Amino acid sequence: MTRRLRLGATLLVLLAFTRPMLAQPAPTDAERWRAFSQHLEAGARIEVRLRDGTSVRGALVSVDETALQVLPYTRVELPVRSVAFREIDFIDRWHQGWMPGTKTLVAIGVGFGVFLTVAAIVFAAYD
Repeated sequence: MTRRLRLGATLLVLLAFTRPMLAQPAPTDAERWRAFSQHLEAGARIEVRLRDGTSVRGALVSVDETALQVLPYTRVELPVRSVAFREIDFIDRWHQGWMPGTKTLVAIGVGFGVFLTVAAIVFAAYD
């Protein structure tokens, strides 16, 4: 009987302390994205996907209470764009890499260089 009483008291204490924690409201998406973006340094390359399906790639300029400012990466220079946190669907770090055409040309160049080296070695062997 003592064991049951101890177990019941333990469960009662656990329920009493976990109830207030469950009553706290969950943070909204806007609050989560604000907290995430405040940890990013100015100039960080980010991609922001909006709820309407569009996306913005660029450098983070600043973060305030209601929005973040992004300098878009485009061929034509655009002004800083302010994006409200309530419009954001997803924020991700973006790393600008080589374009596919550049990768292809480098691979062709390396292959041609290897071909010329092998041809020079073969030519020198017959001499």
